[in-house]
Amino acid sequence: LLSFTFAMSANRYDVRRQLVISDANTLEGIYLQSSLLPEMSRKAFKPLLKRYVDLRSQIALLRHDASFKERSELVAQSEALHGKMWNVVRESSELQPPPRMVDWMLRALIDAMSIHRSRIFAWDSRVPDSIIWLLMLGCVAGIGAIGLSGGLGNHRGLPARIIITILLGATIYVVLDLDRPHEGFIHVSQGPMLHLDQILKNDPEANP
Repeated sequence: LLSFTFAMSANRYDVRRQLVISDANTLEGIYLQSSLLPEMSRKAFKPLLKRYVDLRSQIALLRHDASFKERSELVAQSEALHGKMWNVVRESSELQPPPRMVDWMLRALIDAMSIHRSRIFAWDSRVPDSIIWLLMLGCVAGIGAIGLSGGLGNHRGLPARIIITILLGATIYVVLDLDRPHEGFIHVSQGPMLHLDQILKNDPEANP
């Protein structure tokens, strides 16, 4: 049960990490392609993309004490910016002749929204509470059984029991820490998004 629960938590952690990388790669591809847009469209698109990446890389969005209203507002702002970027690229597609990269950018924006929704779902995805409680009860029962057998057998084995208790407690803590990205010591690195955010900050067109 302990290994099963640990595997569930570790898998969810890895999914969240991979989604951050996919998100940053998709948005960086959109940024590079946006340099090929016509000048007016490019100057309208890049500041929107910068604000979008700023919003997506905000650690405040990931605070464990953020209220549902705060999170909803940040998600709504992100989706509104996505809609504005979509409109800029769509208007570029109506030019004659349309820029060659427009179709790719529209597909990439769809992918970016898909990843955005996946990240929200992955961030809220948890190991079911029933499994956590079953794990807790199993560990308490196991430790109790070790103590009972020691008492009936008239042998203490105190150091071994202390070590087992510490290992079980530490493992359960790691399981819970992996399962709750908003709190604890183990966090999903936002490095790829922060790196992209820095690239956009150094682009004069993204900072009019």
